[in-house]
This record gives sequence, structure tokens and C-alpha cells, in this order.
Amino acid sequence: MGVQIELFQPVLQLIDISTEIGGIARGNGQYTAGLMRRIQETGKNIEDLTVGELLKLNQEHKKWFNGLYL
Repeated sequence: MGVQIELFQPVLQLIDISTEIGGIARGNGQYTAGLMRRIQETGKNIEDLTVGELLKLNQEHKKWFNGLYL
């Protein structure tokens, strides 16, 4: 039972991260193109980004993008 409790928080975190990354595919073309520009500006190939780096770029871009339409 202890193992299940120890895994609960990390599993929730994994689900949250997966949901956020998966949400990129549901974005419109303008959003994903803008995010890709941000990724390219890092100088890294997309597959070389850490999960944390991708999440940060996505969160920054989402904040900027949504600010355009307020």
C-alpha cells in the first residue's frame, strides 16, 4: 500500500505534464507556429529540449498568445 501512496503524486504530475504537452496538438496553427519559433530560438532541436524546457516555453507562449486576444 505504501508504494501506491508514494506513486500517487508523481503519477498525477505525469498526467498533468502529458496533458499539457498533448494540448499543443489542439492549438491552432498560429499558436503552434509561434511556439515552434520560440523553440527554434533556443538553438536546440525539439527532441533535445527537456520536458521542463518545453513546458516553460509552452507556458510563456500561452501567456503571450492569450494576451493578444484580451
